[in-house]
Amino acid sequence: MMKTGCTGTERPKNGTGGLRRVVLALAVLLLTCVLMAGAVSADDLSTYWSNHENVAWGSDGTLFAVSGDATLVANIPAALVGSNTTIIKITGDSVTLDGKGHSIEGTLTTQYGVYAGNANGLTIKNLNVTGTFGSDSSNSDVGGIFVTNVQSTDSNPITIDNCDVSATLTTSASKKAYGISVMANSTAITISSCEVSGKFSGYQVYGIQALNRLGGTEDAPNTVLVKDCILSGILTASNSHNAQGICASSKYDPTYGRGPDAGPIDVTIQNCRITSSAELSGNICHGIYGRAYNGNLVITSCTVDSSAKFTATVTTYGGAISVSDDGNAVISVTDCVAQNTQALNGISIVQGDTNTNPGGVVEDGVGTVQSSSLSLTENTLAGKTNCISVYVGSKAEINGLTSLTLSGNTYGVGKQIAFGGEFYTQHPETLTVKDGSGNVMLIPGLSQKGVTWTGDDESGYTLTIDEAGSYKLMDA
Repeated sequence: MMKTGCTGTERPKNGTGGLRRVVLALAVLLLTCVLMAGAVSADDLSTYWSNHENVAWGSDGTLFAVSGDATLVANIPAALVGSNTTIIKITGDSVTLDGKGHSIEGTLTTQYGVYAGNANGLTIKNLNVTGTFGSDSSNSDVGGIFVTNVQSTDSNPITIDNCDVSATLTTSASKKAYGISVMANSTAITISSCEVSGKFSGYQVYGIQALNRLGGTEDAPNTVLVKDCILSGILTASNSHNAQGICASSKYDPTYGRGPDAGPIDVTIQNCRITSSAELSGNICHGIYGRAYNGNLVITSCTVDSSAKFTATVTTYGGAISVSDDGNAVISVTDCVAQNTQALNGISIVQGDTNTNPGGVVEDGVGTVQSSSLSLTENTLAGKTNCISVYVGSKAEINGLTSLTLSGNTYGVGKQIAFGGEFYTQHPETLTVKDGSGNVMLIPGLSQKGVTWTGDDESGYTLTIDEAGSYKLMDA
């Protein structure tokens, strides 16, 4: 009599039992292989990180969560990133993330290459960000390296060094795109030796941005420094908003300690360049842009290549180099080259426009004029409309520009200097323009403190001087 297939000693004539066992064995083997593969991918962080004890596989859309110092030892490819929205998230304090020249590659669902928030101190260095970000996440901001709300101490500043963002960042007409951005409360923010060469589009677009909200003391101001950085990418702002190339700023914002009594923040942009391959388009375009509430704002040894492309719809301000004062800063632009006749202005000085925070001191709804001074020295300038434009808008009644010094500048295409804006038009007596020797510069058509011009370019001008002093007549 035939034995049953349960013993496994004889095969049934139809062979179905053995076939089942073969199928079952293959299924078990396949499951084992899948589990083994999963175990390898889940545990083998050393494939990508040298000190992987500080790195974990992330969750909730994060590929890697970094809680301590970590160094990449391999590129992170798009295939590994998959559908994650953040490639690396910084979760610890005083973290140093060293890319060692490796790249992280975004995908259509990626929103951030590196994201850090609410940590205490941070350094990101030697990292390249590539790929295509955000096309499937168009309702979110996107960023190559994005740091926000990080609070640092004197010993743990925020530093981004030697990083490159060549990725394509795309988001909707209501969201923002950032190449490298730090917006934080810090004693010191530094972005150095970085390049943004990617193609970005969104509601507002920033190539490199460093913004500090936390004031220091008179003896020890907090700082923002952007140095040795390059913008060679394409920035396209939609929906009537702004494209900003390389930016450093402090901000009036009571939520983050930037109220009337906030301590000073010194802002510096040094040796940065907008290259000939760069393109900026939007409602307002700022190539190199410094903005301050108080303290010192210095832009020095920067260059905007003459063939960089600027396409802006606003004709009142914006330029190859722009500065904005929201309070009582001391501002200087020195030894810069901005001879770009596609940019509206060589240097654009903006105060009190309707799109900025007003700054100044406000008590019981009443503003008081703050004393702001600005010097432009040894610059080589040209612009589509003006070499230098000063726009003092309707909000400047609480933060007037009171002193402008021009010394050793070289002027090319465009009117040498032009003044406009609601507040300046109504209150020219708040302003004094001097040369490097302290002479008041008599520029035809430019009324200022103690100086009144009547007439126009066509019919000629009449000059009235009401105060004693040293004056120098300038060409129109």
